[in-house]
Amino acid sequence: MVVITQRGYSVAVSDCTSSRSRKKAQTRARIVSVAQQLFAASGFEAVTINEIAAAAQVSVQTVFNHVASKEELFFAERAAWVDGPARAIRTCPAGVQPLDALRRHLVSTVEGYARAAVADRCHRRMIEVLDNCPSLLVYERSLHEESVSHLAEALAEAWGYVDDDPSGAGSAVLAEVTASVWMAAVRSIIMGMRSDPPAVGDDAVVAATVRLTDRVLGDLAGSLSFAETTPVGSTYRVA
Repeated sequence: MVVITQRGYSVAVSDCTSSRSRKKAQTRARIVSVAQQLFAASGFEAVTINEIAAAAQVSVQTVFNHVASKEELFFAERAAWVDGPARAIRTCPAGVQPLDALRRHLVSTVEGYARAAVADRCHRRMIEVLDNCPSLLVYERSLHEESVSHLAEALAEAWGYVDDDPSGAGSAVLAEVTASVWMAAVRSIIMGMRSDPPAVGDDAVVAATVRLTDRVLGDLAGSLSFAETTPVGSTYRVA
């Protein structure tokens, strides 16, 4: 698409838009990187938005153009786990059961977390800062609840539930309960690691944590009884 200006110059709108988007993304990335470095060095509460803006060489307003709060800055690029479970349901291959896809995704997520906990110095410092800041813990809990909500919606879609089904068999309650219980189980396992951090390089803890997660989620999957098991997109009937 091309726009002809009054001076007779032609400008490719798509090129301009792409350039603006790229610049905006670069500015956001710089702000996030600077903020997280400052948080790691000084702790979350000690760092101000003014200091972040100055270090990133932008205005305070520019910071708030990209994020709504310091808490959002702390979790920026660190919260793929919020949408990950729902995405695992929606993108799983045909013929794969929703809970199988979810179980694999969550086990992989916990394994990644555990490996970072025993090997990644930056990750360990990030968790230390997080666990020592009440406002970050509250924000993290809100992200967890958001993840549960997204997962419940994805499960309801995958199971073909309809909210206004008068028979009650199509109720989305089971999807909501499943999302809540499964995500609570994973959160409990991760919080357990945070309360008793593994030693650096302790791969045995990683393996044990992965086995525990897989076993717990396997037990949860087995507790759901369906009259028929059909691929994603088909309707389930609760037995």
